[in-house]
Amino acid sequence: MALVCPGAEPIQLENAQPRAHVESLVPLVGQVLQLAGLQVADLVGIGVGTGPAPYTGLRVGLVAAGALGLAAGVPVWGVSDLDVLAHQAAARLGPAKGSTILATIDAKRREVYWALFQLDAKPGESANPAWWQGTAPTKLAITEVTTPDQAPVADVVVGEGRGIGLTRLAGPEVSAPDQVPTADLVVGEAAQLYPDRLPLTPGAPTQVDPVTLAYLAAWRASQDQDTSTQPLYLRRPHVQMAQPKKKALQ
Repeated sequence: MALVCPGAEPIQLENAQPRAHVESLVPLVGQVLQLAGLQVADLVGIGVGTGPAPYTGLRVGLVAAGALGLAAGVPVWGVSDLDVLAHQAAARLGPAKGSTILATIDAKRREVYWALFQLDAKPGESANPAWWQGTAPTKLAITEVTTPDQAPVADVVVGEGRGIGLTRLAGPEVSAPDQVPTADLVVGEAAQLYPDRLPLTPGAPTQVDPVTLAYLAAWRASQDQDTSTQPLYLRRPHVQMAQPKKKALQ
């Protein structure tokens, strides 16, 4: 949870209990506003992560953000968590222009959520809103190479001398090993959990930073870019409605 204001240091709070988000989310909002000396009515926008993530946790966050937006009368801007991780990595590690970043999130069951991004500009090359202060990660121009997806960890291929590739990126028409798309940087919590398949780049972020998310959401809204709050569930629900039995032919 973070609050960003023009010309002021961001305020950030977190709850270390991952299964207590329902109980702690709204109180954290109140605490952050109190620390800043602000009211809900002072907000100009709300940024929220759209996943990918499990259904319950993602839905809680999106519903809370939507309700707060209605109460404050302000827009709610959505950003993919994988996109935020890619911006964090580029801002922190300063890779060369053209570098590719594989962002990962644990999807449980030895599966990962992932997306590949490319750094199109060096830090400071792209435009910045007038109110932006400090080293906002949105000075980076990053393109989403693939849409967020889910894959078994076993689908990840560690390339020898050519970075890291994903068989799911290659597609059925790609058979030669040297044609598998590769990543120069690997970031995210899944790389921590499965180092044998996803070698985490030294110094790379593993958790989504809410300050970066807020900056990125506000920046995209100011540029009339897509800030949809459509959730990225990716995985089908474990429990599904029973299908009607088919009648046997007489």
